[in-house]
Amino acid sequence: MGRSNILSRRQFVGRAGATLAAPFVLPSLVHARPDPSERITMGLIGCGGMGRGNLNGFLNMPDVQVLAVCDPDVVQRNAAKNRVEQKYAAERESGTYKGCDDYVDYRELLARDDIDTIIQATPDHWHAQILLFDTPHLENVTTPLTLTYDFLQRGEGSAGFEDKVDLIVTEILPEGRRNLEFRFLSGERQRVFQPISSFSGNPLVMLFLQWDVEQMKEATGGSARYFRNRIRYAFHDRAELDEVEIDLAGRALVATRVTIRPFAGDRLSDRFPGFEQKYYEFLMTPEVPGGIYRIKAVTPAAEGAAPRQEESVTFRGKGT
Repeated sequence: MGRSNILSRRQFVGRAGATLAAPFVLPSLVHARPDPSERITMGLIGCGGMGRGNLNGFLNMPDVQVLAVCDPDVVQRNAAKNRVEQKYAAERESGTYKGCDDYVDYRELLARDDIDTIIQATPDHWHAQILLFDTPHLENVTTPLTLTYDFLQRGEGSAGFEDKVDLIVTEILPEGRRNLEFRFLSGERQRVFQPISSFSGNPLVMLFLQWDVEQMKEATGGSARYFRNRIRYAFHDRAELDEVEIDLAGRALVATRVTIRPFAGDRLSDRFPGFEQKYYEFLMTPEVPGGIYRIKAVTPAAEGAAPRQEESVTFRGKGT
């Protein structure tokens, strides 16, 4: 089997994993087990349900080598690890194999550079956290440049305003990491964020949420820690994901939409009128430089009325 064939199939498996494809989308092209250097190395995040089925499918592919599994549930995690090691042990003359690592924290698995592709078979809230905070969004930015986003704020009793946010990639580092600087709004509204070194994701999510938390604190006198924790918990256990179509300069693109409602059902919601229905929406697609098309925070008003408050950043373009 030629090396180029391995590379093209690795790319194919990567795409299949990113969309949670079934394990039989890549039928094996050979019956004998290739040398270790020729195998596609794989990690599995989420070992129950669909993950178990995916694992069994890939273990039956001679040109795939499962190196690691991850699940916070110790029973599911150990079962997957044992399944891998028993399968590979049965194929060895020695009858033993101890080469599958197991992780509780998916970020440790993602940090490995010897794994070609990751299969995610996890609940929606895991997908949301990985997509927003542990995906190398800036890998499609290969030269120093500036990503510009339009900022919009509008709402009841407010004049509203339009501005922009610049994310400046100052240096391309090895292993897909970037050095970054920011211009977040302008004039009296400008919010100073310190440069970040050796970053692989797009920190616009964190900057926008920090800005929004500060706005809520200023408007209500509430605790910034309270607002941050509600948002953090929402990502952890109540994120919703679906696919939508977006229009970028006349191009129809498919994006993943992540929606959270941090204050729904909160026992303190009566202290912050209107926030119980507030939601955040993140539109993500690798077709956009930096991976983020739009982030929006909306505090709804009465049905049929304009939002009580809306803030958004939307990708405008890139420049030098």
